[in-house]
Amino acid sequence: MEQKLLFDKYSEDKRIYNLNQGYWKRKLQSRLQIKLTKETEIFKNSDAQGKKIYDANPIFTFVNDSKTKAIRIIQDDIKIIQTSLEENEKYLISAWLDDIYYDNYRIPELVIALFLTKETVDKAMNLVYLWINEDLTNERIETIL
Repeated sequence: MEQKLLFDKYSEDKRIYNLNQGYWKRKLQSRLQIKLTKETEIFKNSDAQGKKIYDANPIFTFVNDSKTKAIRIIQDDIKIIQTSLEENEKYLISAWLDDIYYDNYRIPELVIALFLTKETVDKAMNLVYLWINEDLTNERIETIL
């Protein structure tokens, strides 16, 4: 099945990158029925001088108010793998559980790495919902993907 990349020029155009970040914020707010704040968006992708880095690793991060669960979304660029989207369809999305350390807390984290298509967004939002609202294991992630 042919899939179309969304925001496919994000790595070349800062305006598109920023629109892409806004897309993720709106998607997560809508799916989780939450309001994102400076406290819940925990990682700003910037260098030591505070200058924004536009590499989408991560494109978006979140930690819940109780600091018990976090989400990191890494958006991959199809141009770096030197092949077509169709040739890499089985690698369009992966996810796993990890831990991060933030504000002296060890926080379980859902990490999602993907090429951005409508289908991968749908899968990512399903994983995010299950992670925040239920228990999610690496084994269950594999069955969903």
